[in-house]
Amino acid sequence: MQAQKVEVIRQNPSDRSSYEGLVGSITASITTLSYLHVGSGQQIAFKVIEDKVSGKTRFEEDYLPFASIGRFIAIPGSSVKGNIRSRLELSFKSKDGKVRSCFIRGSRLYGAPQVGKHGWRHYRIWEHAVKEERGMPCDHTAGAPVCLICNIFGTAGLKSLVGFSNFFGEDVTGEPQNLEYEMKLIAVPPNTSFKGSISFRNLKPEELGLILLGMGITDSKVGRPVLFGRLKYRSQVSGRTFGRIKYEVLEIRLSKFSQPLQMKGRILMEPGSYEKERLDEIVKTLTNHALHTYEGEFQIVKEVDVVEKLQ
Repeated sequence: MQAQKVEVIRQNPSDRSSYEGLVGSITASITTLSYLHVGSGQQIAFKVIEDKVSGKTRFEEDYLPFASIGRFIAIPGSSVKGNIRSRLELSFKSKDGKVRSCFIRGSRLYGAPQVGKHGWRHYRIWEHAVKEERGMPCDHTAGAPVCLICNIFGTAGLKSLVGFSNFFGEDVTGEPQNLEYEMKLIAVPPNTSFKGSISFRNLKPEELGLILLGMGITDSKVGRPVLFGRLKYRSQVSGRTFGRIKYEVLEIRLSKFSQPLQMKGRILMEPGSYEKERLDEIVKTLTNHALHTYEGEFQIVKEVDVVEKLQ
């Protein structure tokens, strides 16, 4: 199978020097639906053991730690941003030979990976996108135009319009996992919750809707199950499932510098206001608007369902 060459739609980025459009924040939670491991960047962990008799020191493989901020287990904001951004890049597909997003870390596709080969599950889930040859990722260091997703999330030479805090859990304790293939890691169990925030500035309503769609959220404030973290592409490892979470919107807040959130002539939120009670209505309105704006270009993929069928 050969990659399909498509043209990435690129335009000049939004103004970063002043406030315009929607400015505010989303308070959200991440709840684990399975075991979850989010790494700290280490590939192998060792502990030092000193033999008091011989006086010699030896190294023994230790459990890969869950990411932490100071003393607290946490999901780094960069991991949340990458998860949402990647889902959006892969959810866009070409229409009339053109596509709204590059692949910021994309590589040339030489063929569909065979079952059992690296990346075969990823390919099966996102085939509609990864078979497209989108060329080089956006680079604004010399002032070149950028794609829709790079405009929102940033790229080389261009600051992001969205910021992600670290997501902290309350009284979270990691559990050591001894898994097949001699894997040893610390994971948090199902029903563990983390809380954080996503700030945004200078967004259009459909772009704010895209952020929610990237969280797996469509018709209500609670999203569908999505993949996150290590071992997410496996149905089970040593009898346990990993890498299933759901996002939930807890609050939407508009800055006093924001324009009102107005849809079809109706103001849903005023500048300087916040909303906790009408979230289902607001979320559904925003995501429906985004899906209408990018009709025929954006495909919702129930990735967890697809993975389960691949095993």
